[in-house]
Amino acid sequence: MSRYAKRGQVERGIIEKVILHFYVATGEMYYRITPLNPIISRDARPFGAGSRVRSLEWITQTSTAGAIRSEIWRNMPSPDSDAVLSVKVMGAFPIYDGKIYFPRPLDAIADKTNVYQISPCKELPEGCYAQMPLKGLMPSFPDTQNDFKPEKINPWWRKNLMSRWLKHGNSNFTAWLIKNGNCPGGEWLSVLAGNSNPNALTLEAPAKDERTHVSIDPATGTAKEGMLFSTTGLDFTRRISRLERGTLSVKIDMPDELAQYLPEKFIAPLGGERRLAEFMRCDSDSSLWECPQGLAMGELIRVVLATPAIFAQGWLPGWIDAESLEGTIPGAGVRVKLISAVTGRWQAVSGWNYDSKNYGPKPVRRAVPAGSVYFFELIDGDFDAGNMWLKSVCDDVRDIHDGFGLGLWGNYEMRGTI
Repeated sequence: MSRYAKRGQVERGIIEKVILHFYVATGEMYYRITPLNPIISRDARPFGAGSRVRSLEWITQTSTAGAIRSEIWRNMPSPDSDAVLSVKVMGAFPIYDGKIYFPRPLDAIADKTNVYQISPCKELPEGCYAQMPLKGLMPSFPDTQNDFKPEKINPWWRKNLMSRWLKHGNSNFTAWLIKNGNCPGGEWLSVLAGNSNPNALTLEAPAKDERTHVSIDPATGTAKEGMLFSTTGLDFTRRISRLERGTLSVKIDMPDELAQYLPEKFIAPLGGERRLAEFMRCDSDSSLWECPQGLAMGELIRVVLATPAIFAQGWLPGWIDAESLEGTIPGAGVRVKLISAVTGRWQAVSGWNYDSKNYGPKPVRRAVPAGSVYFFELIDGDFDAGNMWLKSVCDDVRDIHDGFGLGLWGNYEMRGTI
């Protein structure tokens, strides 16, 4: 990490000066991140001359946490890696027009006529069978028997749209879209698909920025033969009536003695290839992170992953017993039974460790992607959605500090059959 910090210090001598305002802060803080260049968030694929760097669809939690922790490390008089790793970084989530957005839930699908909800049922019809990974786990189905090809849905939902889905599912959902999306009745799908989205209830994924690079010989100032490579980054600039830089919101929780080492405003590398981003404290974002009222009421609760989650048992949380399907939600103090799950394809999580004790590439791990949904039945205790809103459900403390597995909690209804 010290080597990383030194390179960052040299780079800051090249870029425009930023005045650093230091202060003593306590507890939780909120920062806005404004990418100044297209950001590259890499997986574990190797990279060298003649190859191509492809960014993931979103910035990884380790990239965001690493950028903030490295800034703290750089400003500490006596850097302490263990202390820096105690800093919790949650996010980043996109901000547009003062509103926060979360990954779309994978239990929502749509055709050209309606929005359907994927949820578990108590039993399968006679003659129907399903092979499940664990005994007792129920399959989940859309609440329709029609065959259809799912339509495209934008990957980011505004908080009020997500809250509406978590509370009521697809009950009168299209009517709600028409009213709040300010669109004619026949164009509700465009609100979800992004083709016509005046109120920005959903956001499209960042545009891909492709660049071709060469290696320059410092002696001659010319390109080295055969040393070509290309990169694909995430361009957060929005081209509407004017060019507008996209911003992201992160929440930071750290010990009081470390808060003085995080500047109020700074510029630092974010992600691969040392692309730059501006970090600025914005405590007014605290209201964006608050839990809506009336969520996760009753005995049937579900959680939508706002960030990818890493579990000791693969897709299955480590706090759920594989035989009984029961367990205690970490930090909630309630016992639940896993009824079903709707998960996407696993996501590779890797990176580079700058800690002098473990310097080098990180091992590849498989994460459950954001938007995946877990359905639970409450067995014992009273669940408080406000206490668990955007809190991690991961097993390992390090993954919790990195912001993996943040949960959005809501209700669901158990159907009798398909």
